[in-house]
Amino acid sequence: MKKFTLLILAFCGVLSTTEAQFIQPSPSAYGARSAGVENQQQPRASLEELLARLQRNGNKTGLDSQHFTQREREILGAHFRDQNQGNRSPQATLLEEGFDDITTLPGDGYSLINVSDAPGLTDWFQGNDLVFPAHAGGPTSYIGANFNNTAGSVINNFLITPVLSLENGDEITFWTRTTTASTFPDRLEVRIDPDGSNVDPSGPSSVGSYTELLLEINPTLVTGVYPDVWTEFTVTVSGLAGPTDTRVAFRYWVTDAGPAGNNSDYIGIDSLTIEEGAGGGGGDPTVYAANLRASCGLDFGTFPLPGPYNLTPIAPNSSSIYGGDFDGTGTLYAFNGTTSTLLTLDPGTGAETTVGPITGLLPTETLRGMAWNEADGSMYILAGQGEVGSIYTIDLTTAVATLVGSSTITGWLPIWLAIDNNGNAFMADIGLDSLYSVDLTTGTATLIGALGININFAQDADFDPDSNTLYMAAYVGGGVNFFASVDTTTGVATTLGSVNSDCAELGLVAIQGTGGGGGGCSIASDCNLTDVTPDDSTSSEIWDRPFADGTCCSGLGPVSYDVYGPFTVDVTGLYTIDSDQDGGAWDGFIFLYENCFDPLDPTTNFVAADDDGPGGVGTSQILDVSLTAGTEYYFITTGFAAGDFGAFTTTITGVGTASCGGPVLTYDDCAGAIDLSCGDSVVGETLTATDSGGNPAPDVFYKFTG
Repeated sequence: MKKFTLLILAFCGVLSTTEAQFIQPSPSAYGARSAGVENQQQPRASLEELLARLQRNGNKTGLDSQHFTQREREILGAHFRDQNQGNRSPQATLLEEGFDDITTLPGDGYSLINVSDAPGLTDWFQGNDLVFPAHAGGPTSYIGANFNNTAGSVINNFLITPVLSLENGDEITFWTRTTTASTFPDRLEVRIDPDGSNVDPSGPSSVGSYTELLLEINPTLVTGVYPDVWTEFTVTVSGLAGPTDTRVAFRYWVTDAGPAGNNSDYIGIDSLTIEEGAGGGGGDPTVYAANLRASCGLDFGTFPLPGPYNLTPIAPNSSSIYGGDFDGTGTLYAFNGTTSTLLTLDPGTGAETTVGPITGLLPTETLRGMAWNEADGSMYILAGQGEVGSIYTIDLTTAVATLVGSSTITGWLPIWLAIDNNGNAFMADIGLDSLYSVDLTTGTATLIGALGININFAQDADFDPDSNTLYMAAYVGGGVNFFASVDTTTGVATTLGSVNSDCAELGLVAIQGTGGGGGGCSIASDCNLTDVTPDDSTSSEIWDRPFADGTCCSGLGPVSYDVYGPFTVDVTGLYTIDSDQDGGAWDGFIFLYENCFDPLDPTTNFVAADDDGPGGVGTSQILDVSLTAGTEYYFITTGFAAGDFGAFTTTITGVGTASCGGPVLTYDDCAGAIDLSCGDSVVGETLTATDSGGNPAPDVFYKFTG
């Protein structure tokens, strides 16, 4: 019935719009197919009205309260960012496009090329706010494409930028979405011409000279994968031999598409920015990998995390390596899946050193994955038999594995294990092609969502310790593979490119951050709970702070900040952090981060924040936040807006004790002494220890080595 109705629409043109086909009544072909979804337009306040409302609220409740809708917050945020261009990244902006009027694009050097299999009713068109409004700017200020791009079954529609001088490491940022709860999957690719020949695509399967795939959203056309709210994507340019005058192509490419197809609905693209990168090379994290595909070269080697994804050989891969990771000291461990042997690999030479046979596995189980947990200083391995997946810790000196627990899920086959900087574990499987979270205390796996890629055979994955982003080498078969980032909240994998041009099956993926094995945190900090935030008009320590919910960014800066930490707690549980800003003399804002704080990336590692505490303006309170013993935290004191700075006092209370610069040591038993090496510094207390020799002067024991 659906196909019959839609075919009538295709042949009859745009006579009317039926309720079963379009989101709202529309006199044009520029609508969406999904039924039953209403996008009612809300009355819009002007920027002047929003600024007046913010002023009436004393610039206080504004962007962080229910006084403004999400859309109004975006408008105000964009306005304040425009007013504070001096606080932007020093990298040059190569291209900025808001798609306010797409009729100007050809004159600006863009190419809009629709080479679908049959001419449809539409090409690229001005955004239709009856389907959904723009991310930024006016309601129709975005560029759209839809199922009517073809009258046949294959959409191949290109939006190509003007010629730009690009090099590896440059960043492409844009926002995109489809219709709410769409039942017709869409797909979008971002491509680049690696040599600048700029040959246009010429048919329904052609990409012309745009052969370097940088990003693919929903590569396998799965319902619900393409975002149905405005979502930001950042793509790093790779695959260029050097600085190149070339172009970037957005390819709306959908098969089984069109009015009679099962796929293709409606997509929008907005707020496109291309900026110079901060420079590649030694500053990029490095991926160490082992290629198991004999016809493609059994090599152990590396490639830069941003690409290009071509494995640079270090040494022949002499073992069947199916997993591995760096430990906290930067030693690369791996296992031979055929002999169940624990190995170390020299990252410089590829030389293998055998630790020993891995023992302690359940009968008939084989090894699947390995991951280091920075949070507890342990290496974990994944093993399994059929639909049983088991988690173990492994002693890196004896190769003895200790069972944590197992999970059994019908239809799955767990294949790799990865653990983030915070100790959160994840695994994927090649049976159901899904991502799971893993409880490292019980071994229980919990479904997160489908990867959107049909993976098979050997796989591996790892977190980038610098960004705490999950990456996987997804092998499909026949050499075809995708290097992809994985969203740990949805499970969706976003393809970034192919390793060795579809000639690799990577059994090992281990990412070394720019700070070495653990990534590191280089932010300047101190351990002063009473301090002063500097004058933001002269200080170099300024940032555009986030909102209280951790989303970016307020636009009320730049504001100065002070960093307390890293600090730890000795007991896991609830803590409260109070801040007094010089007796209420100035308006402060406090933030809590875990593992690291980067003012240029203020949404990563965010834990909690607060503006005004129980005492009103001039006080802040993060109430009952759950802190984990052993995890490093960073506490930020900053201003609500530019001009808010001054003296402050911070207190941290809770179920345990917080200690800055090192763990709290409360041991008064020699058997529990903590190892120290020359040069280490520790903070200790004797309040909880027992008396010594009848005197109220208890002992704390330290064991020195080296």
